[in-house]
Amino acid sequence: MSCRWTAGIVADGTGPDAPGLDRDAERHLAGCRACRAAVARAERLDTALGMDLRDRRTDELPRAVLASPTLARRSAGWRGSASVLAVGATLAVAAIASGIALNPAPMASPGPVGVTSEGPSGSVAASDPATPDTVALEPGRIVAVVNEPDTDVPLVVRTEPGTADPATITVERLHTGQRVRVLAGPVEADGYPWYEVSVGEVSGWVAAEAKDGSSPWLDTVTNGEILYTAPDDGGTFRLVSSDGGDARDLLDTPLAALQLVLTCGPIGSGSWTADGRYAVVTDGPTCVNTSIYRVDADGTGATWLGDGRAPNVTPSGDRVLFTPPACGTDCEGDTKGLMVAPADGSRPAEPMTAAAMGVVGTTGTWAPDGIQVAFSGYPADDPDAELALQDHVLYRYDGERVHRLTVGYAPRWSPDGRWIVFGRYDPASQSSDLFRIRPDGSGEEALGPGDAFSVRFSPDGTRIVFANVSESTNEVSVAQFDAPYRVVARFGPGAEPDWSPDGTAIVWVRFTDASIGDVTVAAADGGLPTVLTPGAAPAWRPLIGQAEAP
Repeated sequence: MSCRWTAGIVADGTGPDAPGLDRDAERHLAGCRACRAAVARAERLDTALGMDLRDRRTDELPRAVLASPTLARRSAGWRGSASVLAVGATLAVAAIASGIALNPAPMASPGPVGVTSEGPSGSVAASDPATPDTVALEPGRIVAVVNEPDTDVPLVVRTEPGTADPATITVERLHTGQRVRVLAGPVEADGYPWYEVSVGEVSGWVAAEAKDGSSPWLDTVTNGEILYTAPDDGGTFRLVSSDGGDARDLLDTPLAALQLVLTCGPIGSGSWTADGRYAVVTDGPTCVNTSIYRVDADGTGATWLGDGRAPNVTPSGDRVLFTPPACGTDCEGDTKGLMVAPADGSRPAEPMTAAAMGVVGTTGTWAPDGIQVAFSGYPADDPDAELALQDHVLYRYDGERVHRLTVGYAPRWSPDGRWIVFGRYDPASQSSDLFRIRPDGSGEEALGPGDAFSVRFSPDGTRIVFANVSESTNEVSVAQFDAPYRVVARFGPGAEPDWSPDGTAIVWVRFTDASIGDVTVAAADGGLPTVLTPGAAPAWRPLIGQAEAP
């Protein structure tokens, strides 16, 4: 539990003295008070010493002090939030079976308490105008769901701002690392600042921080540098800014011996965690089996996580899922399944699930809850099926059991957890089409032509970017996430697209007759492209809580 989970329970008639609150919640309430006291002591000491204690080692300080790199700024910012906005009823979203924590019981009283359909009541108070140095979570902005490092306590979503009826709790939860778009707010109700947000098909009101300001639950997202693989020397990890400044090496020395493979191009590739604190990169001498490393954003702390390919990090950044080295019929038992490693390298990688229905997992992706996994695979007793993409099958692992969904490959969860997008290959036309399906196996729909390996969702889950590769087409496109999808921008021949963290732009590898591939950026609505540098496998780093004040 966390203070933000308790905020969704206590005001609903299950307070510390109510029978509905269990001992864990009672202990947590005491812990929240301890957190507030620790923060107060730290702030007093911070002032006395003239230093920022958040730069100290995590084992020397209470975790509450280290909850956010912008703790002091955010705490001051909420107290200077904008005027109260009128509140209208919002849509309560439907449930999905996801294996996450059960829903706290809402207050039984049918009468309107706190907020009415006409607007905020006496429990909702307007605050002073924003201070000049405050970075507001403005409507239209993409923001991040944040928590203490390496934790994921779900954020409660309500139909109205406030903790009392009629602000009922929906079945949806937002998890650390997820992105949402701010629709309205701030509205101050029952001691919390509230924002209406949406991601994909999910919308509702969420509290943006703890009552005492000790822990932000939403924070700003801005665009950092782009990680890519340079073509020289067999592939060097480099960083470049989106304005076309000089590129720089991420690492002082290579992680492993590198070489070019004619069928693969530069070997190295990387992706950032949702908080941008570190990257997970693959490096090695072949395009089939590589080594997987965690590297801090400053290029230090390189940690080997295992040998394999196609790593995928949980939204909270604590675990890495990957495909083990190809071994054909030489594999035994669990070595044929997907592997999971702690992102800090503290333990060896372990099989995701024991002998997953006799299936060899090829590509897997975490759900937003960090529990479920969608993956594609082929029968373990048919090693030739690995090359027959049309025979791959899509599965969902719910943390305990494996469920067969449909025929397909390269799944990817939508940011709201409501859909799984995947590809289906047609050997006759030698092309692939994109499909989507509900996690329970229902509602399968065709989206349109495209390569599933390249699909990336916009942060708010409303659009996808992908490469469409066939005998007659080779282009990067942005489309509305509908069935069928609706293309809104085309960017010409290219591959490996990715979104900017704030959702306004894309980066991809642009192909021309005179180049092996250029890292290129453009506005997502179809703006003119800007070529940054020759390279491959671009990944845009998110910066959390570092937005500049207006």
